[in-house]
Amino acid sequence: VDNLDTGILLADRSGIVVDFNHVALNIIPDYISVGQSSYQITELGPLFLQTIANGQRQRGIEVHFHAGGTHTVCLADIIPIFENGIIQGAYAQLRDITERYLLEQQIIVSEKLSAIGKLAAGLAHEIRNPLTSIMGFVQIIRERPLDPDTTRYLGFVHEELVRVKNLVSDFVTMSKPSFPIVKPIEINPFLDSVLDFMEGQAALHDIRFIRDYHTGDQDILYADASQIKQVLINILQNAVEASQPKEAVTLKSTIQNKHLTITISDNGTGISPENLTKIQNPFFYDLKRTERAWVYPYPTALLTTITERSPSIPDWVQERNSISDYLCQAF
Repeated sequence: VDNLDTGILLADRSGIVVDFNHVALNIIPDYISVGQSSYQITELGPLFLQTIANGQRQRGIEVHFHAGGTHTVCLADIIPIFENGIIQGAYAQLRDITERYLLEQQIIVSEKLSAIGKLAAGLAHEIRNPLTSIMGFVQIIRERPLDPDTTRYLGFVHEELVRVKNLVSDFVTMSKPSFPIVKPIEINPFLDSVLDFMEGQAALHDIRFIRDYHTGDQDILYADASQIKQVLINILQNAVEASQPKEAVTLKSTIQNKHLTITISDNGTGISPENLTKIQNPFFYDLKRTERAWVYPYPTALLTTITERSPSIPDWVQERNSISDYLCQAF
């Protein structure tokens, strides 16, 4: 069995492991040894129990193993072994289909993003047209003689209408393909503008921002400013919502070997290993109540779309530890 490219695990009629090959040892995250019960093996235990109890083979069962942040997907066949009509045990055959599974998930995500783009285009026309009319009428009223309070209130109304219109435009921009327009960006003022944009959202949650810049005023990043801003705003949004009132979200910038690293840190619980493979799904939602924080959905489908289109951002990573750190690296 060691010469096979599939995982093989053999158990007797009591469910005790009697043999296995090195492929099974590499696939199954639990410690396995000859003499232990197969019923205790994660994901496979119930399958062995059912097959040995009923004598019925089970084929093509999708099994997911999680270990150390690694997600392995297998197709499992559990086949009973008979001698003179009496069941003597069962063996499991495991075929690693992780690459195929990930490809299928990418196709599903692409189809969903395409549907979102079409929906956004339709909504944009439906929302923009009345917004333009409302803004025009508000502007006409503002040009007439009015008392100071009414003038001030109409100013607020106009500003909010402009903000809504920009949000609609940004949503359409995010949902349709676009190519980055690379221009020089002064790093520190750019980061300040992002945090200034998010100050209102932070104030609503009673969160403060900490600027930890290790970049100079003359440091320049060559990238598409609008796309980088979309990435940072989405990560900051989640950092704010994952934090408790009175806590802080830190934005740190460093340059090493001509590479810029932007780190956004919060005190949220982070993303659990079993959810790391799901976060590129635009409809993935994970809301958990803990003693320390609410964990809100992470819009990584957007981040992945932008980073794949932007050669200036080779990768982004989220590490789970005592704080949640998001690293955006750029040249």
